[in-house]
Amino acid sequence: MSAKGGSSDGNIHHIKDVAALAGASPATASRVLSGNPATAAESRQRVAATVTQLDFRPNAQARALRSTRTNVIVTAAPLNSAPMYCGFGHRPAPPKEQVQ
Repeated sequence: MSAKGGSSDGNIHHIKDVAALAGASPATASRVLSGNPATAAESRQRVAATVTQLDFRPNAQARALRSTRTNVIVTAAPLNSAPMYCGFGHRPAPPKEQVQ
């Protein structure tokens, strides 16, 4: 998944696209995606089918703006001052494939 959301087909879909294809309002699509029980079962089924069809994934950055929570953990450590911190926060390099 890219940082901007979207789908595996490379297109970026918005909640308005999901709502239009499902025949619902953007507010209804939003309620279904957030798990609000105040939606009709038929609407939930249509929106869920459309989400699957479009491979829709909510944009995490947009959700963070709306909710004021980013769900990101930030760490700060002096990387070069002590050997204990040298590998902290870094992913190890993926193993190289063996060439035959």
